[in-house]
This record gives sequence, structure tokens and C-alpha cells, in this order.
Amino acid sequence: MRYTLLVQTLIACALLWHATACPLHVRDEGSTPLVNHRRSAPIARCNKTAIEDVSIFNGSHFEPEQTVCLEGGYIVQTGACANRTVTVNGTGKYLIPGLFDSHIHLTDVQSLENFTSYGGTTAMHMNCKNYTQCAIMANQPGLASFVYAGRSAVGNGSLHEANDPTRPKDTLIYPDTNVSQFVAWQFGNGSDFHKITAEVNGPSVQQQIDMVKTAHCQYLKQTMTHASAVTAYEQAVESLTDGIQHVPDDGILDDALIQTIKRQGQFVTPTLNVFEYAYTDPVLQQYFHVEPNSNRSLSHAQTNAQRLYQAGIPMIAGTDSVGSLVQNGTTIEVPFGLTVHYEMQNLVNIVGMSPAEAINAATREAARWHRLMDRGTIEVGKKADLVLLKSNPLANISNTLDIESIWAGGMQVVHVTRKA
Repeated sequence: MRYTLLVQTLIACALLWHATACPLHVRDEGSTPLVNHRRSAPIARCNKTAIEDVSIFNGSHFEPEQTVCLEGGYIVQTGACANRTVTVNGTGKYLIPGLFDSHIHLTDVQSLENFTSYGGTTAMHMNCKNYTQCAIMANQPGLASFVYAGRSAVGNGSLHEANDPTRPKDTLIYPDTNVSQFVAWQFGNGSDFHKITAEVNGPSVQQQIDMVKTAHCQYLKQTMTHASAVTAYEQAVESLTDGIQHVPDDGILDDALIQTIKRQGQFVTPTLNVFEYAYTDPVLQQYFHVEPNSNRSLSHAQTNAQRLYQAGIPMIAGTDSVGSLVQNGTTIEVPFGLTVHYEMQNLVNIVGMSPAEAINAATREAARWHRLMDRGTIEVGKKADLVLLKSNPLANISNTLDIESIWAGGMQVVHVTRKA
């Protein structure tokens, strides 16, 4: 039952020891260059916009053509739009909610703009390395909403530490780290949710449990846990984290664990996109430490995603995109924005979702599980995060790339990446 996790959290909160010491005295990594030049200023939100005679996606199908009225950043009316200042012809076109990437690693405002150009209107950023930069990115009218976790809880001696050699040592998790103070540091710096990395030499199971309790009980915030191995999944399930990120590629999840995930009301962001990149690019195989003849495989990741979906586990769209990644002198691209569309295709072609379910995984279901209920559907009172398509995505999920126009918070996006 989906409320079980809430009940368990409330019970845990009653037992939680509340730390009273000062938060961790650790520094913000302020050396990251701030590349924040926008290609153009946003179009004013004060325009009252009518999208006329457009087919509207309602979560299962497209409703007959009608008019959608936008004003002040929100959908204010459907069916009519008096005194509009802008009129958009939607005849023969299809309107869907703006897209979430529920697992992304943006770098700067330009990367946020690139993400938005593909119809992305909410970016769930998974590891803020520079709080000044993240605050700037969270205040960009006319671009995607930037919702972020602070420094991920990464263990000393872990693979994630090895992949981030410039990370200050005093921001890592050690066996004696007061993780309640670590969580307090994250939220004290403006983080919207907390990210935990479960892996070999990562935070202990008890530390993970304590971080989840602290986030839930003291801050009423969610936690997301990186778990790309079977043992990491077991830890994420035991910790009662809200969202489990990735799927294991080193083995198959057993039925009992899957049923526990369902019973506890947890959700999964499988990020099949990044596994496909990792297993098809030799340079990325080195980065992800994929060894020949190991028990890790793309097939394991895909099978686990299928099994989770078939069991009824809530599944939402995320990509783990990083943009440009330099590895041993070679630059690899895991592009922002485009990969959300690839992930929706994965959800249909690999996982077995219908095109409508895949769109929901990147819109209404993502909003629901991230508790961002002001967006994700095309309804009066919701944020005017919208994507106007020239082709029907229910006929072919790849038609989500056939973009005509985008609105982010009611502002029409100037730079749109359109299908060639």
C-alpha cells in the first residue's frame, strides 16, 4: 500500500534522536566555473496566451480540440480565453505537460537552457557540488525548474569518491560521521531533497537509515538513493528511502525484495538511458568500471526494470545525463534533454509501457512521486509547463521529439530544438 512508507516514517520519527550540535563545518566547492550566459532573455510572463484548437493529453488519450489559456505562469482556463494578447494555432497539434528528468546532473545555466530546449521543464538535479551555482540555476525564469539535492552522501574509499577526486575529504561519509549533521548541512544550504549513494564502502545501512529518518522527520523532505547493484538495492529498501535510483546490472532482483518495495510505497527511476550509453561506449565502460567477463550486463538492468514494472512498482523517467564527460582525454556526450525522449522510448520498447504510460512517467507520475503537485498535468490551476507537438506521440513515442513550441512557467521558450 502506497501509504505504508509514510506510516513507517512516522513511527521512526517518534523514535529518532534529534541531534543538537552545530551542522558540519565543511566548505562549499566554490571553484567550479559559473557559465551562466543565456542565449536570450525570456518572453514576458504577463502575456495572456491562448493555444487554440489543440488536442490535450489527459493521461490516457488526447481529448478533442479545445483552447488552453495561460496567464501569470499558470493554466487559467480551458475552452475559452478572452482578452488574450498572444494566440497560438494548435490545429492538428498535440499538447502534453512539460517533461521531467528525474535524475540529471546539470552543470550551468547553459546546460539548463539546452535541457529546456527539448521540452524539459523540471530537472531533478542529483548532486549539487557548488551551492552558489545551484542557487543561480534555481532562479532562471523561462527555463526549466531546477530542483536539487546537495552533496550526495558518498563513502570514503568508494567508487564515487574515486570518480570525483577533487571532492573535499571533509564532505565524505566515514564510519564515525554524524550523518544527522551531514543532512542538516545539505538542507541548510538550500537543498530540496537528500541524495544517498549506496555502494561498496558507501554509508553503512544504519547511516542510511539515520539519514532517511532525519530528512523525513526533521525536515519533511524526501531522500533518493543511488543503487546500481543488488546489495545496494537491499540497503535502499531497508533504509525506507523514497526513491531508488537506477536498477542493478550485476544480478536479478528477487521477488521478495520487489514485493517489499511495493509494500513500502517506494518508487524507482531506472535510468536505462545511462546503462545503454555505458555498455555501448568503450570509454564509458572504463568510467563505470565494467570489466570483461564480469557478472554485470545491460541485460540484467533491462530485466530488472521489466520485473519491477510488471510487479506494479511506480517507475518514472530519469536519464543520469551529464552532458560532456572527459575520460582519459576523450570527451563523451550524454546529452541533456534529448535523453529524456530516449528514456521514454526505453520505457516503451524495453520495459513494456504503453506510450501514454511513458509520457506519464515523465510528467504526472514524476510530479506525483516527487511531491510537486503544482505541475505534471494540463489542468486549470497547474503551472503552465507545456510542450506542443506536431505529431501524435501515442502513435509513436518518438514523436515526443517533434516539438513545435514549449512553455516553462507560462513563458514561451525562445530556443527550441526541433526535429530536422
